[in-house]
Amino acid sequence: MVTLIQYLACNTCGRSGPLSRVNLDSFERFDPEWALIHTREAKGARGFTIVEGSGVSITEMLDYPEHAPYAEAVKNRVLLIIREYLRVGAISPAEVAKLLD
Repeated sequence: MVTLIQYLACNTCGRSGPLSRVNLDSFERFDPEWALIHTREAKGARGFTIVEGSGVSITEMLDYPEHAPYAEAVKNRVLLIIREYLRVGAISPAEVAKLLD
């Protein structure tokens, strides 16, 4: 017997995970101070751990020349997604305009 599992792909990076593990509530929140870049310490067979205090938020990324290209790439990807959602009618110009109010 075969089990079919549907996956949801991230429209930002393309990685995917099973729909059963997607927390739809998490899509309702975004804080520009969330760390998007972390430094991880390799611990051999014990895996990787995030180095405390190493997180860099999207707003901080813009302040660091070594991280600014990544902030720009994320921004460009978000704009591309918005453009394509507009093009296919998944969102309306009015919905975008409402965000700017």
